[in-house]
Amino acid sequence: MSAAARRGEHDVERIAIMQLLIAHGGDVNAPEDGVRYPTSSALRAARLPRFTALYLAARADDVEMVELLLENGADPWLRIRFGEQERGTPWGVMCASGDERMQALVANMKLGLLDL
Repeated sequence: MSAAARRGEHDVERIAIMQLLIAHGGDVNAPEDGVRYPTSSALRAARLPRFTALYLAARADDVEMVELLLENGADPWLRIRFGEQERGTPWGVMCASGDERMQALVANMKLGLLDL
């Protein structure tokens, strides 16, 4: 799920891919597996952040992806960990965004105007 939330050369297809993953039971709150380096799984688990799709989409100011994930049950208050340290929540990233559309989404969430 987190790989589909990342921006890259296939931006146009990301939303469709995420919708497909969700339709087939993908867990919108699952952290990425951290498989980036050829080290032991214990070392990866201890040292790599385990970002969720929502955290990555919020960090990229990808409002369309954030909305899709929230509508499908993504938890904006799920704490992201990096080893033993907390790295915040998707909600914190959304609130700190300088993007006007993200700020409008945050405001609507605070007012309870979104049915999430």
